[in-house]
Amino acid sequence: MILTKQQNAAAQTIKCKICFATFQSTSARKSLEDHASNKHSKKYEECFV
Repeated sequence: MILTKQQNAAAQTIKCKICFATFQSTSARKSLEDHASNKHSKKYEECFV
């Protein structure tokens, strides 16, 4: 299945509170934890909760 630009943008429902990067709602918590620790040296809760 190929998504249109509009469908892809609508699927980006998780946003980092630090840098405002968006992630798809199906993103694994592990990848979000990796983003928080690698990009910001913070914990998941500080970036996404």
